[in-house]
Amino acid sequence: MLNTISDVSNYPQVFPDNVKFVKILDNNTRLVEMNAGINGIFFDTQAICKTDADGNYVVEVVSGDLKGTTMTTKLEKTWGFHGQKDGGTVADISLNVKTSGLLSWMIDFVPDNSLLDALGYGFDKFVQHIQTN
Repeated sequence: MLNTISDVSNYPQVFPDNVKFVKILDNNTRLVEMNAGINGIFFDTQAICKTDADGNYVVEVVSGDLKGTTMTTKLEKTWGFHGQKDGGTVADISLNVKTSGLLSWMIDFVPDNSLLDALGYGFDKFVQHIQTN
């Protein structure tokens, strides 16, 4: 699952409604440029994709109106449905949205439940992508 989440080049296929394109700018720093959005509002931005000290996968926006926004994914092995040890995974995805400029004004028109729905839908898309590939 971590391989799928950490391969941002697949995000346009995994999240076709929320990510229009991803371009890797620097493999060493893992800097990417992407066009992403919600409810039809899209922005070009740059982000760094990294693993933190706790082993969580973090996408941190480093430019534009979403600068400072982070999406952190924590994965933890657990018991599977049929009782097998490490047969399942608990995933905790958190989104901390920071806005400035025009987006800070526009975000007032995006209901909080739209962001939560996008995260839940996104997690489902990750699982579907893993199961079919």
